[in-house]
Amino acid sequence: MKYETAISSILQLSGALKKSPATTASPTAAELRLASAALQINSYRRLPLTLTILKAPDAHGNRESQAQTFRATDWQDVSQAAALASAEGGDIFVSPAGTEMSPYVYFSDLDRRKLITILTNGERLALDQIIETSSEKYSIAFDLGEAVTKEVRLAAYKLVSDEYNINAQAQQIRVAGFANRDKSAANAQGQAPYCVKRNLSDLAKTTDGGDSFDSTSTPAPNNDLLIAARKAVIEKRQAEEAAKRKDAIADALKLRSGFGYGESPISLYPIAYGQKEGEGGCDGKHIDVLVSGVMTNYGFSEKQVRNAIGSLSPEAASVVDEIAYLDDVLKESAKRELEAKAKNSDKNKAKTKMQEHGDDSMNMK
Repeated sequence: MKYETAISSILQLSGALKKSPATTASPTAAELRLASAALQINSYRRLPLTLTILKAPDAHGNRESQAQTFRATDWQDVSQAAALASAEGGDIFVSPAGTEMSPYVYFSDLDRRKLITILTNGERLALDQIIETSSEKYSIAFDLGEAVTKEVRLAAYKLVSDEYNINAQAQQIRVAGFANRDKSAANAQGQAPYCVKRNLSDLAKTTDGGDSFDSTSTPAPNNDLLIAARKAVIEKRQAEEAAKRKDAIADALKLRSGFGYGESPISLYPIAYGQKEGEGGCDGKHIDVLVSGVMTNYGFSEKQVRNAIGSLSPEAASVVDEIAYLDDVLKESAKRELEAKAKNSDKNKAKTKMQEHGDDSMNMK
């Protein structure tokens, strides 16, 4: 990455240098930086944005943060204020406005090796948000395609973090073309590097001139990550509800462990659950099957049994299709009841035959 003096950075980004003549064959470095910033900001054109300026440290080392809401179409005006703030030692960040709903999941300070691994695996990144923030360090964004809650974004962040063993969550991303004032990013001369927007073709090239991954990808929402994140949120909520129901059963059993007069389905369920769980050798669904039998024998209707298990069962809270789960539980419980009756009937018949055989023996004497 190319480093330049702080004075040059101040002058170029604030527009104090004279513009190149119209006949110049190629754009200047400052113009390229400003153009890359405009491309990055324009990729957010469907969203209201927040520009965050982290001002230079004061005498006590504290850094004041200033935020401004704007639209991508207003960037030309906003960029002037950002350039002046950067010239005075500030850091410039951008993110969708608001903290609750956003389609982006940000990661910062990824090394090149980790970024290449992510791209090689075919992950869809927001291609205008791949920013080299210092030498071989990158900030990236996953575009989920639609604004989602913070809960879903956190789930997406965890999925990516677990998959690639990274811990680099960010709430916003640096704007290309502006200096990174973090001390850890400075070069050997103590100069701050510019943040550079990188293309896939830049990153794909290997030392032998080949490509390490397909650099022809087009920007597209990461639908797979969105689906997985939403699924993770549902599973997390289910696990929390199941744990809450387990605690409720335990609390009920502390008060009493046996059935009483005038039980309701809601009061009976935790007692029956505790008894069947205590017998051992049962998983959650099998316990519900046994509890269903207890409640049926107690005289409750199928609807009452269904409602009680549906609202109190830890296992029912964890399944994808609660209706199908309850159908299976009640069906299995009814089957067990019929089998038990048939078994008792066979026993009674056998007992009757033994008695009759005994009577015949007595008569023969």
